[in-house]
Amino acid sequence: MGLRNSSGIRACLLAASAIGVSIAAPVLAQDREADSAERTPAAEGTAIIVTGSRLSRSTFDTPSPVSVLGGEDLSRRGITNIAEAIAELPSFRDSTGPQTQGFGSFNVGARIVNLRGLGVTRNLVLVNGRRFAPTTREGSVDLNFVPSILIERSEIVTGGASAAYGSDAITGVVNVILDDDLEGLKAEADFGISEEGDGEHFHAALAWGTPIGDRGHFVIGGEYADQKGIGNCFTRHWCTPGAVVTNLGYAAGNGLPNYVRSNTNAGLAFNTGGVVYGGATNLFGTGGITFDEAGAPQPFRTGSPRFALFQVGGDILPAYIHSNITVPVERYSVNAHVNYDLTDDISAFAEGTFGHVSGQLLQTAFFSTGIPIFADNPYIPGAVRAALPPAQQAQPTGPSSLVRPTAPAFSLARLFDDLARGYSTSEADTWRAAAGLSGSLGPTWDWDGYYQYSRTDRLQQVENNLVVGDPVAPVGNPATIAQSNARFYFAADAVIDPATGAPTCRALLSPDPALRAAAAGCVPLNLFGAGNYDPAARDYVYATLVEDIDLQQHVVAANLRGQVFEAPAGSVGLAVGAEYRVDEIDVTHDPLSNLYAYFQNFGADYNGKTEVIEGYAEVEVPILADKPLFEALSLNAAIRQTHYNISGFGSYLRTQAGNS
Repeated sequence: MGLRNSSGIRACLLAASAIGVSIAAPVLAQDREADSAERTPAAEGTAIIVTGSRLSRSTFDTPSPVSVLGGEDLSRRGITNIAEAIAELPSFRDSTGPQTQGFGSFNVGARIVNLRGLGVTRNLVLVNGRRFAPTTREGSVDLNFVPSILIERSEIVTGGASAAYGSDAITGVVNVILDDDLEGLKAEADFGISEEGDGEHFHAALAWGTPIGDRGHFVIGGEYADQKGIGNCFTRHWCTPGAVVTNLGYAAGNGLPNYVRSNTNAGLAFNTGGVVYGGATNLFGTGGITFDEAGAPQPFRTGSPRFALFQVGGDILPAYIHSNITVPVERYSVNAHVNYDLTDDISAFAEGTFGHVSGQLLQTAFFSTGIPIFADNPYIPGAVRAALPPAQQAQPTGPSSLVRPTAPAFSLARLFDDLARGYSTSEADTWRAAAGLSGSLGPTWDWDGYYQYSRTDRLQQVENNLVVGDPVAPVGNPATIAQSNARFYFAADAVIDPATGAPTCRALLSPDPALRAAAAGCVPLNLFGAGNYDPAARDYVYATLVEDIDLQQHVVAANLRGQVFEAPAGSVGLAVGAEYRVDEIDVTHDPLSNLYAYFQNFGADYNGKTEVIEGYAEVEVPILADKPLFEALSLNAAIRQTHYNISGFGSYLRTQAGNS
């Protein structure tokens, strides 16, 4: 259940405006004919709405730049997802897709467009000129839910369009136009595989359309796709264990980069067996020690430079060794549309969409470069203990083990690849239904309005998520001990139980009942050498993060457009409209997630509601037509005012403030 927060947050009024001037120079007759044949999408004299403007037009000429991707282009290139084609445009960044999710756990498998790389929530996604259902907790749209077999074209405004289309269209608009006039049966099936024999991809789609008498039409279509994943890049000959490392020559203002990348002989500065750098434990004169599968110390050569996670030279582990090139995604979706002319001047439509997307990701293993190891840890190998200062060489077995030393004997850097790797899954189901009317008011005016409801249920999980909790709380403020959930640090802080002579967790011997309760079930963890741990200890320090997201949206919108009057250079066009929408979200998590106890956290429970009222107006005034040096000169201006009323989100807003 989400956080109950009765306090509201009032957002200020938001106004946006845009003014543009369109100029067309004279062209030769044959060029004009060719241009008309290529760019006029409808029969001569038919008014259409091109995404770059709210005004009716007979061509694609708009005050804002518009890129068009036709359905034939997708078929010809074998692209089965419109987002894949859009991501190839120079103005888009492919930041959220199966090829870019090797590390993330949010929205695995989703296809979300990011115009100009400014964020997935700053562009507006429409289907047939209407908002599509938000499918993530950020409010972005997953284009996996739009069947590609029904796509007629996609119109993309690559400049700011917030004045004409919505306050969230800051970077532009993607409008996917579906084929609502299909007649007959259309089927597709394809299969692909990489040249390395992996990454299989199967896709099948079917669509059917038929007239309803002479006044209506019905179209339904759906598709299924199953894309298998491709593992890490080291399955390819071109992959090198490159890493980002610090530049030791960098200084503020000297013009050198702070970080540099070395594509050869560079990688992680630690491994699965554990690494101790220099100091009193430098037994081999190589800069550090590591541990074999029996836990025996071995030399570890440190590189130069070595910075945090990475080093150049020395004993390296390839960086991003488990990062997927492509994550597995299974999806299916269906869309149905019916329209009917109620009278000669009024038409009605209804449409519905349902889809499912499931993505999986086997993550890079979790790690730590600063695990505190105390001198009384019984798992410290004898040779390492002998290299410690004399005061730390004794291994206490009596009551002194009940008190944690003020400082560790050394810190261990380790990759937990032998214990477990995080497994992220994301499943989303989206329902969407819309209905509306459109019509004309005389020969030069038309109107439309619609209502839409959508719901998305998204379940995101991270299995084998390391429970680290708060490493300071177990020896810090007693009031926070019971809430620390520092399972990993409890297990790593092993001592000998005086009563049994066997290793145990120090916290279980504490005289503080709150600390003993917090560490209940703890099993000591041996981190020296790969695979030397007790399976029960592994089960204690890992758990499954669960995030359940419920999104709902209501939209009511209406538009009116037409010609106000005739000017010497042509008709003055006007478009006005308003929209009211309500977005509601409820996000719940498992108890450990609400305490931010995981290595990888999604946050705590929250819920909220956003009510938005928007109104806009757009006008186009022709100034010159068919004059020397000017085929056409016109002025286009648009203005929008938006009011937000936001309530809830208390936990979420506090989390963001704390993480900023």
